[in-house]
Amino acid sequence: MGLDPVHRQQIWNLLYDLSHEGKTIFVTTHYMDEVERCTEVGFIEEGRLLAKAPPRALKSSFRTRLLEVDIEPLMPALVRLRSLPELLGVSCAAVALRLYVSDPEKLLAKMARKLPFPVCACWANAGSNLTWKMFSPLIPKVTTAF
Repeated sequence: MGLDPVHRQQIWNLLYDLSHEGKTIFVTTHYMDEVERCTEVGFIEEGRLLAKAPPRALKSSFRTRLLEVDIEPLMPALVRLRSLPELLGVSCAAVALRLYVSDPEKLLAKMARKLPFPVCACWANAGSNLTWKMFSPLIPKVTTAF
């Protein structure tokens, strides 16, 4: 069971009001956008507290840098890019891929030397039949740190 967007916002407004009155509020949620609204967050797995900090501190503790890439075809690109040593990880985020890298500037500079856009043959094992449309850096969210 859930709430429609209007009532969900009303609930959060009420929680903010109670918090400003000095009341402690314990919220449990699977929605990471709601986690971003809290003053302190704890991640629990199998009864163990894995992390506890304000959302901003959790995000700043994330050491890996993120790039979002719009690429086609998406799923073959996901499989191919996961094998590249330059990338720490690749995940699917809606209609784009998220690349986890330690040095995105170095990676983009390497790609810029070997591109012509929109087709990228920058890595031999990535395949030259991938159409790279756009790269953009991402600011980590709480869900990324988790």
